[in-house]
Amino acid sequence: MCNSRHAPSLLSALLLGVLAPAVTFFVCGCGASAPITGHPPGSTAGGGRQPGQTQVSTPVRWLNPRQAQEELRDNSDLFLLCVADRELYEKGHIAGSVLIPAVGVEKFIEHNTLWPAINQNRSPRKDQPLLLYCYWKDCVCPTMPTWSDYALKILQQKGFTRIAVITGGLPRWKKEGLPVRQGVP
Repeated sequence: MCNSRHAPSLLSALLLGVLAPAVTFFVCGCGASAPITGHPPGSTAGGGRQPGQTQVSTPVRWLNPRQAQEELRDNSDLFLLCVADRELYEKGHIAGSVLIPAVGVEKFIEHNTLWPAINQNRSPRKDQPLLLYCYWKDCVCPTMPTWSDYALKILQQKGFTRIAVITGGLPRWKKEGLPVRQGVP
C-alpha cells in the first residue's frame, strides 16, 4: 500500500478490486524508490530499474540523471519528453523538454498540438532517440507503475523503438543538483 499523501482511500481501495489495473495507476500514480533485481532486455543497468516499471520487449535504457545529462549533451537528435502535468512542468522541468502528459501521449505524440508556447508543435520521429521523464512521487509502491511506465507502454505500442527513461524522474534529477527551469519558455 502506498504510504504517501497520494494513498488510495478506503473507497478507492474497494474500487481497485472491481476496476481494471489501469485505475490503480491513476489512484496512486507514484514510483517506488527501492530498486528491484533485473532490468528490461537491453537496458542500462547504471540507472537501475525501479519497482512498478514494466517489463518490455523493446529494449529500453534506464538512465540515472547523470547518464541522462550526458546523453542530452552528446546527442543533438535526442527528443526530451516530459510526461508530467502542466502544473508540475511549470514548477520545474529539464530545459528543452516537450510536455505531453502521460494521459495525452496516445493522442498527441505523433501530431503534437498541445501548448504551442511550450512545445512549438514538436513531435518525435519513430526512429528518433527519445528520453522520457516524469515527476515521480516520494512513496514506496512496488506494484504501482509511474507516469513514465504508462507513457513507455503507449510509445512502444505506437512503434517507437529508441527509448530511454530517467530513473527517479525530475525529483532525482533535482536531488543530484542538475539544472531545472521553471515556468513556460
